[in-house]
Amino acid sequence: MNSFLMDQAVRATLLLIAAYLSAFAMRRASASARRMVWIGAAVCLLAMPVLSLLVPPIGAGRVVAAPATVVMRVSPARTLWRYQPMLLNGQPVEAIMTITVDFRLTP
Repeated sequence: MNSFLMDQAVRATLLLIAAYLSAFAMRRASASARRMVWIGAAVCLLAMPVLSLLVPPIGAGRVVAAPATVVMRVSPARTLWRYQPMLLNGQPVEAIMTITVDFRLTP
C-alpha cells in the first residue's frame, strides 16, 4: 500500500509540473485557455488512482491462468529474461521469432 501511495504521489507531481509548464507556456493565451489546462490536470488527478488500479503496469508480465505450482516457479524465471535486438551488420533490424518454452514440473 505504501508503494502505491508513493507511486501516486510521484505521478501526481509530474502531472502538476506538466500542467504548470503548459500554463506558463500559454501565458499570453486567454485566461479561459489556461484554466482549461488546470481543469484537465485536476480531472487527471482524480482519475489517476482508479485507472492505476484497473490498468496493469506497462511492461509487467503476468500469468493469466495456471496452477499455483506453475505460477510460483515461472514468476521468478520471467524476470531473468533479457531481450536484445536482432542485429544485421551491426544495426538493429525488425525481426519476428517464435520462442518455444519446454517447462517441466519436478517435485
